[in-house]
Amino acid sequence: MAGEETRFKPGNKGGPPLGNQNARKAAIWKRALDKALERFARKFPATEYEDITNLRDRGLAKIADQVVEAAAKGDATCWQEIANRMDGKAKEHVLVDMNRVAGEISDDELLNIARGSGDRTADEAERAEDPAGLH
Repeated sequence: MAGEETRFKPGNKGGPPLGNQNARKAAIWKRALDKALERFARKFPATEYEDITNLRDRGLAKIADQVVEAAAKGDATCWQEIANRMDGKAKEHVLVDMNRVAGEISDDELLNIARGSGDRTADEAERAEDPAGLH
């Protein structure tokens, strides 16, 4: 398994492994967004959000106001975003077929249900390729 050689060893401070390019790219993206939010906030009078001193936070406040206004006008994407942030995203709904008795389900089928591969047999599930772009 990846990372086993450094996992839970003395001196391992945690975090991404050295040379992790994803962490570096994420940090670059975050800095770019921070700067963009600061530039965005400068477009509006400071008195509009005078209680917020940080430019990035002021930019986020302006965007939040715009999302709320759009939601109030009926923009479904905006009100869904607000609901997701306030209540958390809705859990995935699972349809359950109560017509089958557990004793009628083979061990292979149970294993595949647990793996999330549905009603396929273990052999069919192993032969199936991962859908492109899943990861």
